[in-house]
Amino acid sequence: MNSPIAPEEDVIQNINYTGSETEFSAKVVGHEVTVHCSSGQHNHGSSKVKLINRIDYNWEFHYYRGQLVAVHINGKIVAYGMKGKDGGMVRVTNQETSERALIKNLKNDVKDIAFAFSRQQIILGCIDDEGNVLVYEIIDEPSAIKYKVLLHIFHSDVVPHTSPNFRIIWCPYLSCFDEDDESPDDPEKMFVVLNGRKAEIWNVGIINSKYGSGPLEPNENYEGYVEITHSAELVDASFSSDGTAIAIACLDGYVKFFQIYMVDSEKQKCLHEWRPHDGKPLSSIIFVDNLLECSSQCWKFTITGANHNSELKLWSCETWTCLQTIQFKPDPSSIIQSVYLKMCIDYSGQYLLMSDLNNKVLYVLQLKRNDEAQQISVTMISQFLLPTAFLSFHITEASYRKLRSSDMSEEYAHDQDEPDDDEDEDDTVAAVVVKLLVIQQKKFQECNIVFQPDAMLCNTEIIYNEEKNKKFEEKVEKVPKLDDLQSSVTLLIQQQQQQQQQLNLMTPDAFTTSEQNSRPNSVRNSINGDINKSTEATNGDTVENLIDFQRPEKDNFASGGSSPSREVQEILSLNNSTYSTQDYFDNLTKMQEEQEIPQKEYNHNENLMFQENPNSEVVWLKLPLVKDNEINKEENLRQELRLGGGDEITNLNDTEWDKTQLQAISFRLTSIENTLNDQNIAIQKIHQELKSLNQTKEGHLQEDFSKELDLAMSKQQLQIAKMLENLVNMQKNNERDQQDHVIASVSQIVVKSVSDKLQNVVAHEMKHVVVPTIRNLVEALKHQLDVQNSQKLNSDIVLQDKISKMINSKALAESLSLSVANVITPILEKCYRDMITSTLVPSWEKVCGNMFHQINETFTQGTREYTASVENYMERQRRVQERGKDLIVQMQVVSENLQMNTDKLIGTLTSEMQKQFSTTMKHTQENLLQGVKDVISEQIKLGFKSHASALEDSVMNAVRSRAVTPSPHVETQVTLAHLDHLIAKESFDEAFQLALSAENLNFVIYVCEKVDSNTLFHGSSPPQQNCILALIQQLSMELSKNTETKMSYIRAALVALIPGYPHTRQFIPKVLKDLLKQLQQFISTNPNSKFITDAKLLKLAVDSILLDK
Repeated sequence: MNSPIAPEEDVIQNINYTGSETEFSAKVVGHEVTVHCSSGQHNHGSSKVKLINRIDYNWEFHYYRGQLVAVHINGKIVAYGMKGKDGGMVRVTNQETSERALIKNLKNDVKDIAFAFSRQQIILGCIDDEGNVLVYEIIDEPSAIKYKVLLHIFHSDVVPHTSPNFRIIWCPYLSCFDEDDESPDDPEKMFVVLNGRKAEIWNVGIINSKYGSGPLEPNENYEGYVEITHSAELVDASFSSDGTAIAIACLDGYVKFFQIYMVDSEKQKCLHEWRPHDGKPLSSIIFVDNLLECSSQCWKFTITGANHNSELKLWSCETWTCLQTIQFKPDPSSIIQSVYLKMCIDYSGQYLLMSDLNNKVLYVLQLKRNDEAQQISVTMISQFLLPTAFLSFHITEASYRKLRSSDMSEEYAHDQDEPDDDEDEDDTVAAVVVKLLVIQQKKFQECNIVFQPDAMLCNTEIIYNEEKNKKFEEKVEKVPKLDDLQSSVTLLIQQQQQQQQQLNLMTPDAFTTSEQNSRPNSVRNSINGDINKSTEATNGDTVENLIDFQRPEKDNFASGGSSPSREVQEILSLNNSTYSTQDYFDNLTKMQEEQEIPQKEYNHNENLMFQENPNSEVVWLKLPLVKDNEINKEENLRQELRLGGGDEITNLNDTEWDKTQLQAISFRLTSIENTLNDQNIAIQKIHQELKSLNQTKEGHLQEDFSKELDLAMSKQQLQIAKMLENLVNMQKNNERDQQDHVIASVSQIVVKSVSDKLQNVVAHEMKHVVVPTIRNLVEALKHQLDVQNSQKLNSDIVLQDKISKMINSKALAESLSLSVANVITPILEKCYRDMITSTLVPSWEKVCGNMFHQINETFTQGTREYTASVENYMERQRRVQERGKDLIVQMQVVSENLQMNTDKLIGTLTSEMQKQFSTTMKHTQENLLQGVKDVISEQIKLGFKSHASALEDSVMNAVRSRAVTPSPHVETQVTLAHLDHLIAKESFDEAFQLALSAENLNFVIYVCEKVDSNTLFHGSSPPQQNCILALIQQLSMELSKNTETKMSYIRAALVALIPGYPHTRQFIPKVLKDLLKQLQQFISTNPNSKFITDAKLLKLAVDSILLDK
């Protein structure tokens, strides 16, 4: 089971089993794998597939996009769809207690069913072919299974039996990502409904808390609902593990990644899109994640299927590269020449199962992943013939574990425990255990498969792809002949010196820190570094040094053979080599054995010349040697001469000895000639491969950078979205607290104001009403007593005095006041209480009621006015449309009349014009022909001259560069067109990025002349600091040309430069010092220029910035 994770590149593997066994396994080592399917004409299935019947029921035989059977993640509750008399039904069963429940609320056929990934709550989602979505909570009790509706969604715009695809897919959220498990916006309660070209994302918790259980129709104004649309039908989808993004597979071949904003009604942003199968209709998308444990390593690898899953591709979601391709091709003898595969992956992400509906085959694909190496691949494919096809299935277990030897027998039980550690290791075997719940055409069954892949291995066909090497050999560039070797070396050194004398233009990527350049996809720096090293190594040597080269120096080789001039050194070193010819022929046998290495090894290592030599010695190219038979002839001749004795040697004349020497010399010359020819071919290959690598690597740099930038931006946007969602929740909580605080404050203010006013009113009434009334009553009583006493006691003065003293006594006054107060206090309290309840409170309620009534009337009136204005506007639009229809009818009538009149007029005018033209053309024809001939001849001459000059320039450029690629004139025109397009749509930042990255000063001047500096630096999107530094550095070159444009842009760039910016501050001193040198050179060489003042001012500004640094 231990197979390499990364498949071998450029290896094509064919898996075609022709044996009689009903099962087999094959190790997968290729990057492109083709599986030739069985013909499907077998009568019985594999003996390793154990089927146990659950129920008997008839399902229609066709390809189901959705699932007919689903199992909860705890493994206890099972649900499967059926078709009843009144519509679709879903049976829910507990596998341990055998309790059952039947759901009958669906219409017609069940299109898809799925359980949510919640471990605390059992939630089941179903959808029928009319678009009715029903989400149930399954209540598992020991005595019965109950269910209740959590959400009912209906689609009024769906015509029954016409929708080709309805899917319901839950978010595979793991609770370890968030500690709050009871929040209403829990991602584990989020699902997506695929409805034709729309993807409807719902959150059951939010919808339930806001709008209840429904029935509800999709509405973009609902909180907890998001809608995504596409131009083609959607076939599959998959959520990220944290519920912040979703991937959607479309029928037009696109896969799109969207970020999910549940708190905002804006249109969802597409993070990334690509066509994994080059436009083929997709069937499924699966992310290879372990859903049984919490891990941050999620959404790193994906599997896409096209053409009903007959073509699978494994992708890395970090580099967006295809890691492996697997194709299933039908057998030529099969009745149906098409493959329909139903695909499912287990919760651990290690086994992928595929059911072939037409050929009755089950494939088990074992997946191996390496997160550090960013690799995933299928390492083993096992095939099992089935008695009948699996229409739908769900994996309950898939693992590689140890079993007892008895469990591997024919009578394998489906619930065997793993062997104890104390048992004998010899009694256990390692095997793959797969458990399924499957739906066949006539049965719902439990399937158990136990097998050892290594025991079922078969041979496969492996083909090494040599297409790239063949194309490479066909495009090898011709190099100079051996007789012109000296001139070629001179020309090569002159070209390298010219490259060093060219302007050193630095791109924005050069002004980034080493931390930013440490990304894995940034390969351009490493390649250019190797080339620069090899160039520096060769530039130090002159032609004379190369000719006088005696032995290879180790320090001269920078990268294991990547420089053409190094090959020239190797060839020329043979001329003055101290290696003797006799030693050369004595070691021919050893060298011949070294050369017997197959040539294919070099062909498959396309980047061999860029690989570093691990040994300290210099690796020379293998030399083609003299054939064995020629060497043997010479050796036999010498041996015969030795065995013949001294007499025969003395009898040989000088002529025969000269012939022997000439033959040896001819052998040596032949070997040297073959060596030089092979050296010439090697130089051609190395030169061409170096140039092709430079072109391809530089071409892919921008694409790699954009992909990497998109990934970083998507991750940043996910974090920002999460932060915004938290901020919105905090804002809602703050608003709720503020409302509670305002209500409490208002109630306290009302109570306080009423109590204060009540106290003042009571005091005022006691002072001004009660006390004067009591005083008046006492005075009246006193007057009556005086009258009565005066009448009765006029004669008794003593009695009068006593009475007057008694009345005026303090004790009597206090007792009277106390008794009056005791009597009046309850009456006053009741009076004022009644006054408050009967007068103050009703008046307050009336005032508040009037206020709210006025607010309601105002709002209602405003709403009615707005509705009336909208209706009036719609009525006006309808009238305008009706008038437009009448006008169109009238215009059609007028156009028909005009057409008839025009036809008549054309006929009349034609006849008249023919008569007039026949009379006038005869006189003007000769003059016109002569004039046209003269004009055409002049234009043709001018065109040929311009074309000849352009062709001559391109030919000269090609001759100078010794390249087979065409002149860069076309590339320049394409770049200028791209710059014009960016400037037209006001993408000035991107235009400057493109111009600066092209390392061509003319492009930069062209964009500077097109774009105003104020618009660039003070617009909505100013350029980045690395772009500003690159602009200053490139514009400082050749200040004597386009001086005004360069000065203005350098001045504006210096103002926009931020010296303390962390990623570019280390490059600022070098760029400014170079600018200072260029300004000084301009001032000294152009003292009478009208821009000398601007140059001096710029010099002072640069000096001040450098002093601040």
